Amino acid sequence: MICNLTIGSTVIPLAGYTGRTSETRGLQVSTETQSQTVSYIGTAEARQFWRPGSLVTASFTSYLTFSSATEAEFFVGTLPTDLIDQDGATAVLGTRTALGTAQVETATAAGTSTGAGNLAVTITSAILDGSPLTINVPIASGEDAGDWAATVRDALASNTAIAKRFIVTGPGTAIRLTARVAAANDATLNIALANGSPSPGITPAATSTNTTAGVADTVTPMLTLYDAIAAVGTDVQGASVVLNATVTGRTTNPA
Repeated sequence: MICNLTIGSTVIPLAGYTGRTSETRGLQVSTETQSQTVSYIGTAEARQFWRPGSLVTASFTSYLTFSSATEAEFFVGTLPTDLIDQDGATAVLGTRTALGTAQVETATAAGTSTGAGNLAVTITSAILDGSPLTINVPIASGEDAGDWAATVRDALASNTAIAKRFIVTGPGTAIRLTARVAAANDATLNIALANGSPSPGITPAATSTNTTAGVADTVTPMLTLYDAIAAVGTDVQGASVVLNATVTGRTTNPA
């Protein structure tokens, strides 16, 4: 089973995490018919009527295996900030019939710095908090493109907002962002390289290349919950995470 919680443009896998080895146990689903009460101030009259659909709570334990203990700890440490605002969230529980593709965006560094100064690296993405986000990266005079590209990669990887959504890699002059979660292609994703102040004199690049288009998993839904609210508890065990989730939502689309 997989469970994807979608908040705005962000997909948060709570089970079946991005196709990695995972296991889900103890699925429980409870249903409560929705009702609404109307009362009138100053009168004794009050009435209750039924609303269409139902309120459903699904709970389960998911065992997620990551590539390293560091990645597992990063997932657990950043998950709470994703769940702060769940307004309009939708949860889909189902089975994955085809694995999606994580989007990859690549900028290519060019030019040797003619002086010590700041590179202005701007990341734009629909799933990035604070987008467009500009990071000022200091470099030394005489650095070739491969040298300062490595400095940029380190700066991007150390930024929590960026690292929460993307894995930053190279090699050489490449500055590459790979989405952590397979999702529909984000046409806004871009890495812009510019000279800051003071200028290091590198070759600016306003646009990057969509190296690999993002494709969402193909999912056969068992249960879709609208206006969903997820409560999640996690426990790191090496490179694995034990995730206990309770998701409550409506079975009818409020739209």
